Amino acid sequence: MDSEPINSDEFKQERDSWDQEGKRPAEDEGGQSNKRARPPPPVDLRILLQSKNAGAIIGKGGTNIKRLRSEYKATVTVPDCTGPERILTISADLNTACSCLLDIVPVLEDYQQHKDLNFDCELRMLVHQSQAGCIIGRAGFKIKELREQTEANIKVYSECCPGSTERVVALTGKPEKCIGAIKKIIELLQKAPIKGPNTPYDPFCFDEFYAAEYGGYTTYDDTRGGRGGDRRGGQFSQRGGGGGPRGRGGPPRG
Repeated sequence: MDSEPINSDEFKQERDSWDQEGKRPAEDEGGQSNKRARPPPPVDLRILLQSKNAGAIIGKGGTNIKRLRSEYKATVTVPDCTGPERILTISADLNTACSCLLDIVPVLEDYQQHKDLNFDCELRMLVHQSQAGCIIGRAGFKIKELREQTEANIKVYSECCPGSTERVVALTGKPEKCIGAIKKIIELLQKAPIKGPNTPYDPFCFDEFYAAEYGGYTTYDDTRGGRGGDRRGGQFSQRGGGGGPRGRGGPPRG
């Protein structure tokens, strides 16, 4: 199916709000031009996806991914993988990356039937294991605060993805709520630099039997449209951590 952004006033207004947030006016109150502001630092937003969604992001003949790159002046990639998982990477300043992701969510296979943004979605972002603590906070205080502030459900899986130092942060809720939570999380991560080895997750290393522990997808999920991850009761835990006993997914955590 060809991928086109939702054509609704609601979507355009929401997307514009992400684009405009944080931009400085060209002139101050006295009419004097401000010096050119230093551009915000770029971020690499990494989202774990089911492989079935890659085609919708790329579009027929690559039309949609070319549009995203041109419209948002961002680097957007979703490399091929033979397994059930792929990684969407958006490289741009934070507001632009969030705006681009908001554009992408409605074209994902599970949400194409919706005509506006009034639906629940699920997004899984990847973060370095050394940064997970600043999301959870002492005794889970920070993650509880994030849930209350953003109205998104947030779960940090306790196990690293196979062969990597990255952990999954799963978010559920309305698209703009989830992306608002992602924005707040990245702002937290910018204040907590990565510590220790850094091995990004390669979806070719996916583990069919370990997916529930690290928050990944399985072949069954990709063919049946399931949610993967922790399927106990079909709901995310409200605890800061997640998963079960330590598996085979990542190197020892310090």
